[in-house]
Amino acid sequence: MQGENTFDFRGLPADDVYAPLISLAQKYNVPFLNHNNDTTYSYRKDYFYDSVHLNRKGATAYTQEIMKEVKHLLQMD
Repeated sequence: MQGENTFDFRGLPADDVYAPLISLAQKYNVPFLNHNNDTTYSYRKDYFYDSVHLNRKGATAYTQEIMKEVKHLLQMD
């Protein structure tokens, strides 16, 4: 889900921050689940405790999404 540049907490473009991680994952054929630019949850104020941290409702929804992705990856093997 790499896309338009958003900014991480250090003010660096997120794509620059994640690029080395994505490169390593590709090199070693390891899936990289990048939700940095995923707006599915970011616009749901009811999912956040503050502007950064998910609350219980948001964490539960996000965890379910990650579980679906991991399950799909496991079924691909």
